[in-house]
Amino acid sequence: KIGKDSIWVSRIKSYRSTKHYRMSINAKNGKHYDLHISVDNKLNTASGLETLYRMIALGGHPGKRSAVGPFGCSNPDDHILISGYLSMLTAWDKIRALAEIQASGHINQANAWRKIYIRSVSALFNAWQNSKREILPGFVSADNIALPENDFSDNAVVISLSGWQRSEKLLPLFNAIMQNFYNKAIAHYPISKNYLKKRWIFHSCQEAFGKDESYKLLNELNEEIKRKKTLSKSEKELFTTLKTYLKGFKNRIYLPLALFNAVDRYGDWYRKNPKAGSGAKQQTISELYDLYSLAKYPEIVRYRFYRETFFTESSKKVCTAFD
Repeated sequence: KIGKDSIWVSRIKSYRSTKHYRMSINAKNGKHYDLHISVDNKLNTASGLETLYRMIALGGHPGKRSAVGPFGCSNPDDHILISGYLSMLTAWDKIRALAEIQASGHINQANAWRKIYIRSVSALFNAWQNSKREILPGFVSADNIALPENDFSDNAVVISLSGWQRSEKLLPLFNAIMQNFYNKAIAHYPISKNYLKKRWIFHSCQEAFGKDESYKLLNELNEEIKRKKTLSKSEKELFTTLKTYLKGFKNRIYLPLALFNAVDRYGDWYRKNPKAGSGAKQQTISELYDLYSLAKYPEIVRYRFYRETFFTESSKKVCTAFD
């Protein structure tokens, strides 16, 4: 049951022909519901219906995690689509906040930038993969990625498919990431240039597809760029970074983002509990090992995790054994 004055509708950022609204509903039993209402005059057209069908497919892909927000219902005749509202901050919100903090002080977690970028770009690759690699999944921008606050969650999603385009080639996707995630951030926040690593684009590939499939994919991208006669500035940057990344790729051990997140979480705990004994440390490490699902990675990841946590203050001899 819904009481009087318990529904609030706010207009949110809109894209092209679509108007977007957030509807917050507070029920009498104390439960809160958030809906995302889209009004699009083109919804009942062939292209509008295809966007709708793709949204349903990407949001409920069998056997894979959702790549977009939860779909609710739609009435194309009335030009209305309703889905679950994503209250998480966007990747751009986090980039802006982190840049402002970085400009005025020090950030304890060395991997703060890395987390935002790899999680965001991996979400784009996930949506692209779930579309059978047929489309650019909406606007390829940090503004269009919702990031959960908890870094042990891998459910970062694309907010909207508005503006999606067919693309059978790899370069348009990778170049859009270079432009809108890197060049845009550096243009707005020059200090970020000191912290952003372009190779994270390719790290995100490994997060999304694994090492073998990423190697195949990046080599395809390499050949595609070689065949193009004229390259833009961002495409040249991408090509240079890619060639460096592919050198020694097969012999290089990739350490997953979950490992860095777990190490950072342990560091936060240890700074608050500097006198913790071995038992407390081991219990915390065990909990983090499960929380970040580190067991699914190669054994070397477990070694690195213990090296950076339990044994981080050990003697040089012990650390050298790990290294």
